[in-house]
Formats: sequence, C-alpha cells, structure tokens
Amino acid sequence: MHQLSIEQARLLAVRAQALTGPRHETLDGVVDLVETITCLPIDMTPAVAPSPHLVAWARLGPSYDERDLADALASRDLWEDMDAIRPASLLRAHRALMSRPPSPHVADWLEANDLFRAEVLDTLADSEDPLPSKAIGATPQVPWRSSGWNENRSVALMLQILQGLGEVAIDGRHGNQRLWTVAERVLPDVEPIPVERAGVYVPGGLVAYPSSVVMNVIPAQAAGVGSIAVASPPQQEFGGRPHPAVLAACALLGITEVHAVGGAQ
Repeated sequence: MHQLSIEQARLLAVRAQALTGPRHETLDGVVDLVETITCLPIDMTPAVAPSPHLVAWARLGPSYDERDLADALASRDLWEDMDAIRPASLLRAHRALMSRPPSPHVADWLEANDLFRAEVLDTLADSEDPLPSKAIGATPQVPWRSSGWNENRSVALMLQILQGLGEVAIDGRHGNQRLWTVAERVLPDVEPIPVERAGVYVPGGLVAYPSSVVMNVIPAQAAGVGSIAVASPPQQEFGGRPHPAVLAACALLGITEVHAVGGAQ
C-alpha cells in the first residue's frame, strides 16, 4: 500500500484542477481547460459571477473571455447538462451513463406519463427554436408529487429526467433560464463507451455511511462494471483507515480496492 501525506494528496488535487503553475501559458483556451479538469460546474446564483466563469477565470486569468465559453457551446465543442459544462470529447463516456435505466421510482412515473413524455418530445421537435420549460404546454397524467421544491414542476422534472436519458438537451440560455430541444440537435450520435471501471465515494466523519456503499456499489455491479474502487475518508481513531462499517460493507459486496481518501482537506 502506498501512503500519501496530506500535503501530497492536496497537491495532487490542486494540480488535477489546474490551479498550480503558469496556467494561462499551459492551457490553450477554455475548451482545453474543460478537457483538462473534465467540467465547469454550474451554479447560476452567485452574486459575483456564475460559477463557470469564476472557475475558468481562476485558471486562465485575464486571457479568459466569457464570449469564448459561449462560442465553444455554440460550436458544440462543449455541452451543458444539469450539473456542469462538459467537453464533447467525453460525450461517449456520458452516453454510457445516459443508457442506464432510471431508478424504480422514476421509471414508474415515466410509465404512468407515457403520453406526457411524448408530448414534451413532440413539442421540442416541432419547434424551430429551443424552448424554456414554461413554454412547453404539456400536461402530465400523473403529476410529480412532492412536499417541497418540486411540487407542480412536472415539466421541469420531465426535462431533467429526459436529459439524463439522452433524449433532450440544453441548447443555450435566456438569462439564467435553460432553453431545451431534442438531443439530436445538440449532441452528436456517438457510440457509448462501456464502463469497465468505476469509483465510488463514501462520505465519512462523525457518522459512518455503509449504506452509501450499498447504494452505489450494487448498481455498478448490476450494470456489469468489472472493477470498482471505493474511497472514504481516513478515520484517526481507526489508524487512518476508513470506518470499519464501511470496510465491512465493502467486504460483503466483494470490493477489495478501498482508498482512505476524502473528507475536509
């Protein structure tokens, strides 16, 4: 077992995120940046600037121009999902994720709303321009039931689910509002890359979460992933190893590769 110091682990993480060295000299623009760090996270609520621009500027410096990001999205060198802006070069890997079946709860809701799903897709296909969710007048047969944020947001939830399945795509924004269209107008038709190896992160701290091992490892095993590695924060009281409950869950599921990595660094 090779053991890294906290300083070495921090340095690896910082380097992987292109936060060291003469960044604007080694990175060839925003597309090269996104391919290097794999994505620009999306959070359109900050008061200073939307997070994609903050992340890009922190790495590219004054050479970064917001118009470069818009141009890269328009040229399809980059694409956007619900969580991040991603490089087109990694789309094949994401296509593999899109091909996974949804959770049982979501699958049941989709089955109950087959006509609603078709209506959303037809509306987007018939429109020459991408549409905001509020412009899609489809009506669910069974509304999404929630006691909180997602109540009465069936169209938005359907779009989010269909985006995850690779059937619709985000094609620009009007302010902070996403504009939607059918996926084939935005995402090229590429063969998915089969997932041969997967990593699972299990949170740790004051409480152990063996349930996170079960909830993440079993779907990967069911999907036929051949090699699975688990990472969980080191615990001082257990000699720098992950919590015994996490290790026990890994052992029960046949996971032999476990890394003591994570937590507040």
